[in-house]
Amino acid sequence: MAPKPPADQPSLTLGASAPWVRRNVGPVAWAVLEALAEHAVVDGTTTMSYRSVRDLASDLHLANDTVARALRRLADHGLAEHCSDRSTTGRFATGHYLLTLPPDVLTPTTTTTPTPPAKRPTSPPTTTTTPRGQTTEHQQLELIHQPMNEPQP
Repeated sequence: MAPKPPADQPSLTLGASAPWVRRNVGPVAWAVLEALAEHAVVDGTTTMSYRSVRDLASDLHLANDTVARALRRLADHGLAEHCSDRSTTGRFATGHYLLTLPPDVLTPTTTTTPTPPAKRPTSPPTTTTTPRGQTTEHQQLELIHQPMNEPQP
């Protein structure tokens, strides 16, 4: 069973075309696409990801050049387009990526906080005396507290 993401963390839902896209872009580019989509900001009809190559490389434990090649491969397939801006001083501002994700490939979702499990009934605490004369208190869980159902004919 796959582990569930922590509460209130972004997650991705794979669509029907995901295996086809994954085969065409390759495993590294697919991992980069997932990392971009996990932290994407959806604003109306556009999906933007404000992650740098260094951030992606650090998160995925890959080299910067490997991530840059994967981003070029995603751009070649029309899935991620690099958008660079210049600040008022003429320097490059933080780059971002415009994601063009078909709806049947990846869908960013967020998880909700899970409800805590119901408490199990416990027996009242009992006190025992050890051979050295010390008293200890302990409880035993009542794991089976349901009546047995009769077999139906």
